[in-house]
Amino acid sequence: MDSNVKKVFEDAFRQLSEIIFKWKYENEERGDVHLHNVIKRKWVSQNDLLNEFPLVKLFLLLTIHSDMLYHYKLLAFTSHCGQNSLMESISAGVPLICIPLFADQFRNATMAKNGNAAVILNRENLTAVGLSSSLKTIINEER
Repeated sequence: MDSNVKKVFEDAFRQLSEIIFKWKYENEERGDVHLHNVIKRKWVSQNDLLNEFPLVKLFLLLTIHSDMLYHYKLLAFTSHCGQNSLMESISAGVPLICIPLFADQFRNATMAKNGNAAVILNRENLTAVGLSSSLKTIINEER
């Protein structure tokens, strides 16, 4: 994730301070987010999701193993919307925020949106306002 996209996510998370976000990062320099509502991890296990959070609202920022999608605190997750992420999300009934990057991800994201299971964001013009608005839409609307 480049620094501009990372900043967009940080700003959106700052605007949604009542929601706990879990941020998976690949290397230490990408894990330098310092917000009270962001929990940073190099890896996210199902046990973390089941036992770590006393709060009701949780948004997960990563493509995750399908077992984690069934946790009642998980309201949505962000994905590039590859085939596996799409199928796991639909199977678990968890809505997506799709940020497709290439290949079939654009088609998958469109299918999910048409099925009222996703909101699509364009990575090239991603903004904190657009991301936080999409998160609010996913969290607050009946699906």
